Amino acid sequence: MAAIISAENLTKKYGELVAVDHVSFEIPAGAITGFVGPNGAGKTTTIRMLLGLVKPSAGNARILEHSIAEPEAYLPFVGAMIEGPAFYPALSGRENLRVLARLGDFPYERVEELLELVGLADRATSKFKTYSLGMKQRLGIAAALLPNPKVLILDEPVNGLDPAGIHEVRNLLRSLADSGISIFVSSHILSELEVIADHLVVVDHGKVLFQGATKDLLAAHKPRLAVKGSSPTDFRLLQDIATAAGFTSEISDEQLVVTAPESFAGELNKRAFASGITLTLLQVTRPTLEESFFEITGGEK
Repeated sequence: MAAIISAENLTKKYGELVAVDHVSFEIPAGAITGFVGPNGAGKTTTIRMLLGLVKPSAGNARILEHSIAEPEAYLPFVGAMIEGPAFYPALSGRENLRVLARLGDFPYERVEELLELVGLADRATSKFKTYSLGMKQRLGIAAALLPNPKVLILDEPVNGLDPAGIHEVRNLLRSLADSGISIFVSSHILSELEVIADHLVVVDHGKVLFQGATKDLLAAHKPRLAVKGSSPTDFRLLQDIATAAGFTSEISDEQLVVTAPESFAGELNKRAFASGITLTLLQVTRPTLEESFFEITGGEK
């Protein structure tokens, strides 16, 4: 199957500033793809080019096999929310969606379906200004779903949300993806994308640093072993064992963290026992998405 979204050398310059620098990637169908990068990495500019809001300086991209030079060919099948939803504060959630439905010539029945889908049916008559931030984001996603899109593009949908709001949006996106909608979601909240994203595109300074399955990025970077003996003096001996085996280690949070594969755990335990050390902790720890991101971007945590 062809990629739902593909970009080839997509570039955007503003004078001397290169906001997006020859970006190339492919987004698979039916997945949640996380678009990861710090503020200023070029995420929003890329999304604006994909939606036909900004003209590329060079390169091209395709959505649903149509060039972004012809947005009218694919936009009817794309839902989007950029930089937060904008609604009339004094109108209810239902009334706001009906205004958009009237403008887009969508049936009002669709409004009721979407209020139920995003979990706002019980607050449909409440004014938008009374909604929590999480509810406002869910109404924004409902608005993006009015055209019954095949592709949903969201820019920082969980930005500013509390944990409960993040959980609400996460569950909604997962259910939408399970229903067959392809989702492209940008965020700098890496811990959240680690939970929901099947696929990742990592960008920094306008360039793509990684694209592929989330699990592949996590698996590619520095597995570690957390180990601790029964005595504080055991740390030196354990470090010597790790060094002799060719692995680096450091003491952190009252345990020794050895940068080594899981396969070394048994050997480490064996050598520790032979040295008279009784281990009270031997645990495999895998890098988080945030740690993997900082590793490939060369940034600081």
